[in-house]
Amino acid sequence: MKIKKNESKYLLRKAYAETWPEEVRKHRKQGFGAPVEAWLKLPDVVELQRSILQNSNSRIYNYLPFAEVQKISTYGDYKSWTVLVYALWLENSYAMPEKIIS
Repeated sequence: MKIKKNESKYLLRKAYAETWPEEVRKHRKQGFGAPVEAWLKLPDVVELQRSILQNSNSRIYNYLPFAEVQKISTYGDYKSWTVLVYALWLENSYAMPEKIIS
């Protein structure tokens, strides 16, 4: 009942058929894109990225090579954001395994 002839959200669309305009009812699903490129340009985020990713003693370098992280951090895109978030997570985690990259 949820899917009918490859039409997603069939029940929801049917329930609101009288309320929603046709363009809303027939609109396809779309993802949510976060504006990470803009976030990475904010002065506080630039400083955070510098203080963590340019510090060779950061925990991320127990798991990823320094040179590779430096390269990725210059992209200014979702990859850069992911590396920064991973580095922050590692910095704030308490029970992390020992270094795995030498």
